[in-house]
Amino acid sequence: MMNRNKAVLAVLMVCCLMAAMALVACSSQSVSRSTASESFASSPTAEPSVDAMPTGVRYILVVGNDSWEGQPEHADMMCLLRVDLDNKIIHEISVPRDTKYDFGGGSFNKLNQMLTHGGVEAQTKAVSEVVGVPIDYYVMIKFDGLMNIVEHYGGLEVDLPYNITYSFYTNDYDDETFEAGDQILTPWRVMAISRARTGYGDQDIPNQEVVRQYIDRQMLTTLMQYAYQNGTDQIEPLFKLFQGDIQTNIPFDEQVAWAKTLGSNGSFEVIGTTGPFEGDIDPDTGLWLVTPDPNGWANLMNAVENGGDIQAAIDTYDYSSFADGISGMTSTTITVG
Repeated sequence: MMNRNKAVLAVLMVCCLMAAMALVACSSQSVSRSTASESFASSPTAEPSVDAMPTGVRYILVVGNDSWEGQPEHADMMCLLRVDLDNKIIHEISVPRDTKYDFGGGSFNKLNQMLTHGGVEAQTKAVSEVVGVPIDYYVMIKFDGLMNIVEHYGGLEVDLPYNITYSFYTNDYDDETFEAGDQILTPWRVMAISRARTGYGDQDIPNQEVVRQYIDRQMLTTLMQYAYQNGTDQIEPLFKLFQGDIQTNIPFDEQVAWAKTLGSNGSFEVIGTTGPFEGDIDPDTGLWLVTPDPNGWANLMNAVENGGDIQAAIDTYDYSSFADGISGMTSTTITVG
């Protein structure tokens, strides 16, 4: 059930914050929304002292691995998290999967293919080269892990910008039809919408991957909200619960420390956007590829890193064709507790 070309947001939710900010348990059945506070086996741990809190900036690549039932792996969802522990800000920056990338010796292909060729470490390095910043950490999630995370919360609230019918490319599952607007999705439908990018049909959307990136970032942000809904005391047991649903090189104690530091002031901000996404049929490969844009990435990352005008940096992207269905940049305040 895995369409290599149908992205995975899977990861998208994977780690809300630093490494496992939200996760779940796989299920294709409808589930009812859980109520009140969650119950965890581990007892709450004390908040770190001010002196013990980590500082600085961390770059984490969240990878949605679309492998399914023996199919090759592809990084169909790539979202760079810039976690600023001092200023309590997370930037979610989508990295287009179709970005043209040199695999060596003049062999070009889609950026997301590096996961197949070299694994998650190689994929992280390739994204670092494209984006222009060092990325030391990664979190990777598959569809089962995504569904597991969502099931833990009894579903996921999503505000979809357009109607869409998603058809599984394997034709072994019924189509999933989604209406635009606010709704709570079951784990199975979250998985489906995280993959969907070619079912907008008659809506004349020129770049459907951009829509998927937008929805994936929204879902990731919502999972962050869920993870903090009971305060930071539950971060450690929550992360313990979800470790089996992700693959990461972030030590567990650092995951917890970063997440608690982010929430230590009672709230933090999440800013979402995407990198350059304009593309066309590439004459060298015959593939539809996103045109490499080092200057566009440099302008965007300079604004992100230095508190500049992100909107101005992305104004060169053509969002007019989306008829106000999605915006180029979003800002959400995550309240703790």
